[in-house]
Amino acid sequence: MYPSKPKHAPHSILIVKLDEIGDAICALPAINELISKNPGAAIDILCKPYCNDVFKGIKGIHKILNTESQWMKKYDWVVELRGNWSTFFKSLRYWPAFRFNRGTVRLQNKGKQKHEIDTNFDIISSINVKDKGVRNWPKSIKEESAIANFKLENTLGQYVVVHASARKKLRKWGAENFKNISSYLWKKHAIKSVYIGVQSETEQIQEITIGREEYMVNAAGVFPISQLAELLKQSAFFIGNESGPLQLADYLNIPSLSFFGPGVPTVFYPRNVNSKVLHHVLDCNPCNQINCVKETPCIDLISLAEAQIALEEIINKTS
Repeated sequence: MYPSKPKHAPHSILIVKLDEIGDAICALPAINELISKNPGAAIDILCKPYCNDVFKGIKGIHKILNTESQWMKKYDWVVELRGNWSTFFKSLRYWPAFRFNRGTVRLQNKGKQKHEIDTNFDIISSINVKDKGVRNWPKSIKEESAIANFKLENTLGQYVVVHASARKKLRKWGAENFKNISSYLWKKHAIKSVYIGVQSETEQIQEITIGREEYMVNAAGVFPISQLAELLKQSAFFIGNESGPLQLADYLNIPSLSFFGPGVPTVFYPRNVNSKVLHHVLDCNPCNQINCVKETPCIDLISLAEAQIALEEIINKTS
């Protein structure tokens, strides 16, 4: 058994975060504070390969591991922000001086799940680490130049970044709604829409943007996370479903309009004060996000009129 808090400062730390991109971004505030609190420690992170770009620019991260088999040594601290049975048994094999684990916190918060950012801070609360609101992202002349060229090539003045997809169908607001939102922004405010996504979403986004190239740009598969961050920083705001890009926008303190469906309320809501969340929380929420028991899925209850009103509120606050 471990004591209630570590007795000594660490020389080495392994952070385990085997999670999706949005969850990884929600862990950044706690990770940044952990690094700041332990400037003398060599800190490695174990994450999924597609999250490498989230962590590789973070000052203080020494090495990124992508498989449990790469964990081949003892660390003073193991910080399991999201582990599995394999990482648990690795902890038994390479017994650390202290192990922080998510399971204990989730058990303590059962029935009153906190925002994901707060949950990550709760995991390391025994070392008195608080969220100071610091949101660091590496600055890169190379990425700034890439976005400057993209804006020039697409004659972009004021624009919004739009993510119209999601990992699960029940978390996707309708494609026609996104078409209408982009048309509304262009006709009323002369704001173009840049649609982003992974390579596999290119055709889906093409169906939304085709024939509307005057005010829509299909940029699916174009930007790695580092360039997407720069694109977001130069945008007016973000529009999209509950997703990794939404969490990145919020981490960068970019206002957003987001559409939530069957997920747990509040846990992944953006925290920017100028952001708006549209979410019809039904009696069946949260669900398995696969089989809907309602005639109309909850995300489809969000109307175009609601979205337009929310957009005007964001524009009025940020203009």
